[in-house]
Amino acid sequence: MIATFLCAAAFFTYAIKGVVCQSICDPYFNVTMSCKLKSNNMPCEELTVGGVCGNTPLVYTFQYCNSNLTTNITFDPARCQVFMDLRNLTSTFNFSRPLPPSTCRSRTIDYVGNSCRGFYGSIYAYGWLGQTPPNPTNKNACYDAQNFKTLICTPSASVDCVTGNNQPCNRTRVNAANCTTLTATYFYTYCNLNSDPGTGKINLNNKTFGTINDRIINATDFSILPTQTCRTFQEMTTVNTCNNFFSASMKTEGTIANVARYQYCFDYNFIKYKPLINFADPEYNYTKQWCDVTASIGCRQTSNDALCNNLVASTTSCGLTNVTYNFTMCNRLSSFNVRLNPKTYYAISGEITRVNLTAIPTLQGGGCRTILRTVSVNTCNDILPSQLKVEGTIANSRFTYCYAFRFFKFSPLAPTGKPSSVVLE
Repeated sequence: MIATFLCAAAFFTYAIKGVVCQSICDPYFNVTMSCKLKSNNMPCEELTVGGVCGNTPLVYTFQYCNSNLTTNITFDPARCQVFMDLRNLTSTFNFSRPLPPSTCRSRTIDYVGNSCRGFYGSIYAYGWLGQTPPNPTNKNACYDAQNFKTLICTPSASVDCVTGNNQPCNRTRVNAANCTTLTATYFYTYCNLNSDPGTGKINLNNKTFGTINDRIINATDFSILPTQTCRTFQEMTTVNTCNNFFSASMKTEGTIANVARYQYCFDYNFIKYKPLINFADPEYNYTKQWCDVTASIGCRQTSNDALCNNLVASTTSCGLTNVTYNFTMCNRLSSFNVRLNPKTYYAISGEITRVNLTAIPTLQGGGCRTILRTVSVNTCNDILPSQLKVEGTIANSRFTYCYAFRFFKFSPLAPTGKPSSVVLE
């Protein structure tokens, strides 16, 4: 039990005599945000503009939580950001104050948005457990991000990563005693999903870029992006698997080109990998396997059990209809249970619901858990998105990070009669 003693006694020390004491901050820190219409408390995503748009009273809610039971989270205010539409609200949030254990801070803001260009908000918070900031020997950093958008313009942003042997970065698992640097290639993709070639072109700006950790990787082509078109660029770098995690993001930003009124275009994708596993820790008797969880989403029309992908509506026949989402989380390791953490959630049209950890605390070895949710959706909307994130650790081991994500969207409003859907991992 020497490793156990060292990690408990030197909580903020990353490596002591070959024993890796990873941060337990990250699983217990999360941020959320929402946008609702002030008139009827309806989620902003449900608003159908039609031919009339203009000023719309909204209510934004931002929240960040520390579910750790014993220790404060200290923030770096310079690395925290809160946006509401194009307004930077970061200075009005007091990130200079530590967040006590088992505490959430939230702020609700009344705001008049413009439905002619859609609505957007985001929150990003970076901090660490306790008083000692992260450094090369102290990997106790934690952060989380959440963004929301309901825009007339529909771009997309995605980022993926493979190591030098063409293995996905999220499959890279290394023994703590043998961690090292690896060559990794990040692939960035930004697309214009608008359908009208005459009015849907996107005039990109120089805020379209990717990141690797905190380093900005600029896009290579900022010319007008035609409809139904994607562009890609890539960056090769070295990642250190001895670090607690490494991350990347992609942001697409611009405006609809050649239109009289301002229409903002935005999408964002963020990924985070945790490669390090301590196989040698005698406290957990953990074998040399990585955590293998999956996330999947199914959607069927409630009335006839047909796939949501086959739901087609015209501008004259669209309206409210019921669909049933099937959110499934699976543990493909037969010998180990996976303990879920508070960052496990599902979302329908941007409305996030945290999975009830009292009802579903773990995924049994080799087993799956499914959440069914029947909702009323508005087929007058161009796109109806949903997502599922599974996050946790192998039960009784804080050294194994488990993560899976699925994004699904379908487009019922199809004047051509050709439905379309997109599924991203």
